[in-house]
Amino acid sequence: MRILYLYSNNLNCSDGVMAKIAMQIRQWRDGGHQVQSFLINTGSRKAEAQDGQTVIDRNSLLRKFSRLYRKIASTNPDIIYCRFEPFKPYFSKVLQRYKVIMEINTDDLKECCLLKKSNLRHWLRYVYNKYTRHLLLDRVSGLVSATVDIVNRPEFVKFHKPIKFIPNSIILDEYPILKKIPAGKLINLVFLFSRSYPWNGLDKLYPLALKTLGLCQFHLIGKIDYEMKFPENVITHGYLQKKEYHKIIAGCQLGLGPLALHRKEMDNSSPIKVREYLAYGLPIIIAYDDSAFGNSLPYPPWVLKLPNNETNVLENIKVILDFCMAHKNTVLTHEQVSPFIAASRWEKERINFFGQVLEHES
Repeated sequence: MRILYLYSNNLNCSDGVMAKIAMQIRQWRDGGHQVQSFLINTGSRKAEAQDGQTVIDRNSLLRKFSRLYRKIASTNPDIIYCRFEPFKPYFSKVLQRYKVIMEINTDDLKECCLLKKSNLRHWLRYVYNKYTRHLLLDRVSGLVSATVDIVNRPEFVKFHKPIKFIPNSIILDEYPILKKIPAGKLINLVFLFSRSYPWNGLDKLYPLALKTLGLCQFHLIGKIDYEMKFPENVITHGYLQKKEYHKIIAGCQLGLGPLALHRKEMDNSSPIKVREYLAYGLPIIIAYDDSAFGNSLPYPPWVLKLPNNETNVLENIKVILDFCMAHKNTVLTHEQVSPFIAASRWEKERINFFGQVLEHES
């Protein structure tokens, strides 16, 4: 199968997204498929083309798109795969000619609605996306959802497209076990996030940190877009590349996932960063149904699942602390976590879905 991965990305702050795309491409190639990727760089950092990749900067996109489109045509792809983003007029020609399968990682309407009051840019994005998203979803050949939630949501079902649930996953061999038995008395928890979006629930950490002073220390790794006050046992590191945050994770005992997905009306998710915690050997604290575990209840003992509501942290501080005490010396192995997060199984299912879409439209 000839697959073209077409995507735009900000290389200044999207290390996790780039790692996921690179993983998917490697898995597909290992399966014997011909894969090329076209990256539209939306950041200021210059991108270096990787194997089989074409890079075009956003500033020259309109001037060079005719050349890019000719290059797309020269690859003669069976499938073009892309991640959902607001409609771009230049994409119309691609949708008209090729079979496009789009990956959905969140409910874009709920997410944009939640952010629209933060500034004018987000409000304009909300309005634009609301009234143009049909230009994408009406014309794609299929959808892949990273969460169970989205598969049945009217905002997507109404377009009557084949849709497949495939959670996010990782290649475990690329993640060393970093966790070590703690040398000091403090229990260190890490919270990886891209930006301080409301659904990450960073604000919920304040009472937890305050109540665990002298017992726990929290490491926040990600871009915080507004001023937040935390107790002294919260350390903000800002955005870091993977090699940089490895050093911090090596000194941590547990990982924190998103704590407020209820704010965008989501119950289910499959964050890459939570999969990283598991691969590094860390037990996790989450507040949603993780797609990795399906309907298997109870969750493994090294997962603490909090309720998905506004007071989930405040009302469970003792539960969280007890879990930290019980698992501060637990080091997970790849064998333990592989059935839940290993890429090989899920990428095979994605490729099978590509074949079904081709057969359906032939």
